[in-house]
Amino acid sequence: GVNDAPALKKADIGIAVADATDAARAAADIVLTEPGLSVIIDAVIGSREIFQRMKSYAKYTISMTFRITFTFGLLTVIYDWYFPTILIVMLAIFNDGAMIALSKDNVKYSPLPDQWKLSKIFIAGIIYGLYLTLSSWVLFHVAGYTNFFEGMGLPDLRWSDSVLNQSCESFTGTDFSTCTLQRLWERQSMMRALIYGHVSISGMALIFTVRTKKHSFLDRPC
Repeated sequence: GVNDAPALKKADIGIAVADATDAARAAADIVLTEPGLSVIIDAVIGSREIFQRMKSYAKYTISMTFRITFTFGLLTVIYDWYFPTILIVMLAIFNDGAMIALSKDNVKYSPLPDQWKLSKIFIAGIIYGLYLTLSSWVLFHVAGYTNFFEGMGLPDLRWSDSVLNQSCESFTGTDFSTCTLQRLWERQSMMRALIYGHVSISGMALIFTVRTKKHSFLDRPC
């Protein structure tokens, strides 16, 4: 009633019920729109679900930032390999689009009040990012410096001078130079497509991992 307005105003969080007077509603911080106190429980559950989605978003963002930065940084520094900037921008845009799905994720709320444990979030994000960086590096090295995939009927992506010279040994003079340059361009282009596909698909699949503490295939997202 009206007499409760001063107490609601002074309280840390004043809550007015659905049939409260206008004065009590104006003084309260929270006004219940339905009779009873069950809506408070629904609000707490909803806020804890949102918090879980925010933690998933934070871990995913840290992981992908670490992964993209270190993957292409290491490949450029160690192998002097060129990856177009526009493809990195596309990766970032598509990853941001994939993160929209987290807003509708079917999360399990915490039974106890939760809090930001930034050290654990950063450590988890860096571990995921390091694992993905390592997987991209292994794929790049195996595809570009071994004949592992050639035995599976896939194109040979090696572009070392000896391999290119051997593939163009039937040509001479200018034709030989043209052949080696063409093979180099083709193989590096296919390698870029391979790495782009791997980084993109594995990055989007990471969403299913960061969103739950269980095995991702045991916890349905919807």
